[in-house]
Amino acid sequence: MNVLKRSMISVCRQPIKSGIFVLLIILLGALAFGGISVRQAIINTDQNLRQRMPAVVTITQAFDYEASQAVYEETGEWSETGLEALTPELIREIGSLSQVRVFDYTIDISWGVSGAGLSMWANPDFQSPMLGEYDEDLGVRLRIAGVSNPDFLDIFEGLLELTDGRSFYEAEFVIDEAPFPALIASGFAEANGLNTGDVFNSQVVVLGDENEDGEREVITAEEFPLEVIGIFTPFVSELAEGADIQELFQADRHQMMLQHRIYVPNAVAEMMFNVRADNPGELDEVFLQNFFILNDPMDINDFVLEVENLPGSWQVIDLSSGFHQISASMENMKEVANLIAFFAVGAALIVISLSVLLFLRDRQHEIGVYLALGEKKKNIVTQIVMELMPLAILGITVSLLVGSFLATSISETMLRQDMAQENHMEISEANPLEELGYRFELTIEEMLESYEIRLDVRSVLMFYGIGLGIILVSILAPITLVINVEPKKVLYGQS
Repeated sequence: MNVLKRSMISVCRQPIKSGIFVLLIILLGALAFGGISVRQAIINTDQNLRQRMPAVVTITQAFDYEASQAVYEETGEWSETGLEALTPELIREIGSLSQVRVFDYTIDISWGVSGAGLSMWANPDFQSPMLGEYDEDLGVRLRIAGVSNPDFLDIFEGLLELTDGRSFYEAEFVIDEAPFPALIASGFAEANGLNTGDVFNSQVVVLGDENEDGEREVITAEEFPLEVIGIFTPFVSELAEGADIQELFQADRHQMMLQHRIYVPNAVAEMMFNVRADNPGELDEVFLQNFFILNDPMDINDFVLEVENLPGSWQVIDLSSGFHQISASMENMKEVANLIAFFAVGAALIVISLSVLLFLRDRQHEIGVYLALGEKKKNIVTQIVMELMPLAILGITVSLLVGSFLATSISETMLRQDMAQENHMEISEANPLEELGYRFELTIEEMLESYEIRLDVRSVLMFYGIGLGIILVSILAPITLVINVEPKKVLYGQS
């Protein structure tokens, strides 16, 4: 009788033991495949969400408050770690990275630039003293915004309308001779009698620390003549009827900021920036609003590593704040799935090995007869493997279906409950990219639509390969122990 026929007879002769073996594989396989499926579904979901997300990021300083607090408690001084200044040179260096397709930045100097002899704009609807907008010695506070293309963001987003003159020419973005081109607001132009073609002086002033009399000495004062090439009207949202005094005050202040806004080429703003950068502590009121559009949303991880390797301490912010708390729920689910998968694999090795060992010990006499009759050990091993592997394939096939069903129903329910319990859809902090007009909002239902456990060919083949490999190892180990005994001891009960 050949090996194949003996194996078939043996399986049919022991239906209960064969059924128990298949059931063990189904239970353990379902757990393992469920864990693997959930993990892969979460990875796929995260990738799908990132593919939908605009491939845009911005760079900010990364300040480790806890580390600085620890240093302060130990030394009594605040650590300067994470306080390095973001510079145009660094932005351009980051923009040259291979992951970046397009980048741009705006130098926003909100303090330190003033216009002596100029008048403030006054809101005809609500006039109030605007503290900090005017200095008797320095003049009107000017809010400089550097831009790098004619159709810059505020024009593109429709936040202002050019009512007189023109925007910048491309050649003006590299100009380094005074007077420098500038766009000014209509209210500021009217208050100062300025028209297109007129030139007025602005100056960057750096002040020292206060002396005993509370006065600050001027350390540096550099003039920047500006030529009006265009006049714009900023759009301001209308207040609702019945607005209180606080709302009126905020609206007035917002209009004041817009009317004192002056757009210049980034090359000019960078010269102003450098005047302040040469003096320690003078960059607190200088902001480099920047954005980088990557070649692909999936380049974000490589981009982050590149930025972290640069001198200084920097943080890459993308639009994932719209679903980062959802991602936290999925990450928790992935950890649970990993534990389940590892447990199932470990349990399969132990439980199947023990069950096969007990199964074979009951057949020691049969194996001893084969050995006494001169049957080769490899044929006996082959017979046992041929008995168990078809059962294993049957068990794995059923476990795929059971595991997929359990993973889909249970994991989606747990994910929904976790997000609802933790109120994960609330965003606790503003994203600076939203100020640039970028949005990426995601609801729980939209996320769950992306969450899908599917039996693709690659996953199925991988599970079959891993499962059969584990079962083969679990079979061969106890077989080796059983067939290495001497036939006489087996036949005469001397095991």
